[in-house]
Amino acid sequence: MSRALGKRITPVPAPTLAPPSLCARALLAVLAGGPLACAARTHVETPATIAATPSVTGAEAVTAAPDDDDGSEPEGDGGGDPAQTELRLPWTAGETWYLTSGPHSTKRTALDFAPPNRDPATGEAYANPCSRKRGDAYWVRAAADGHFTAVLRNGCPCVQIRHDDGTTTSYFHLQRASVKQLGLKVGDPVRAGQALGHPSCEVGPRKCGATHPASGVHVHFHRADAATGARLPADGMVLSGWRVKAVGRQREGVLVKGEEVRQTRGKLVGWACAASTTTCRGKRNDLESDNGPVPAPKRTEVLSLAAHPTAK
Repeated sequence: MSRALGKRITPVPAPTLAPPSLCARALLAVLAGGPLACAARTHVETPATIAATPSVTGAEAVTAAPDDDDGSEPEGDGGGDPAQTELRLPWTAGETWYLTSGPHSTKRTALDFAPPNRDPATGEAYANPCSRKRGDAYWVRAAADGHFTAVLRNGCPCVQIRHDDGTTTSYFHLQRASVKQLGLKVGDPVRAGQALGHPSCEVGPRKCGATHPASGVHVHFHRADAATGARLPADGMVLSGWRVKAVGRQREGVLVKGEEVRQTRGKLVGWACAASTTTCRGKRNDLESDNGPVPAPKRTEVLSLAAHPTAK
């Protein structure tokens, strides 16, 4: 054997591929978030029966996962940024809704909220958690001021609002007929607390991203970078003073305000528990919004040039 053959050969590692550039990722995000900016993929979980209480009622388990890629680098971290637009819980002040799914989907960007599954007029529970009457009793409302950037785009049951901090908020599973009745249009200004539509079980055509029907009336809520369409993590987001924390597995999470804690964990997704619900053993997921109706606009005075002789 020659000496050359006896030499030890050191293997040369294969070159690693560089990750996509920011421009490429941004382009992918735009392509994913453009026509389907409000898209959501709904995964159905059947909840256990929840006993009714005098003050709260059962909210059915509904989970919806957005389908957009979150590969770019958005401004801020989705929470705690002093320049971030102040957000409110997206329903009417004084109403109690329930956190039915914690941070979920790509990078755990979304939250699901459901109104009570009980007729507010009669106190009777709805036999069908997707009852249209259940949705008609409540309004989803804008979490902050801004302007509409999507309204029922491609037939998807959603509305999207752009805010001054360069982010958008999206509201999915809206009852399309109610959105049309409100006459919302892309480009129109939006006030915090403005009605956007009734919550529902509507998922729209397959191109909206939904793969299963919803199992109960709710609203799917998430934020995104307005420039790239990249979804922003729900972890750290603040709604009406409640800070979101992603814990445990997908769809698990807590909302914290001072000493108060609201949570949804594992098999408890879809539950409805308040302070008076003894069977919940102190665990709660009830939330009362401070998002009131928008006050009527002030009457605008129209000035006539005749009243100002010097005007030209």
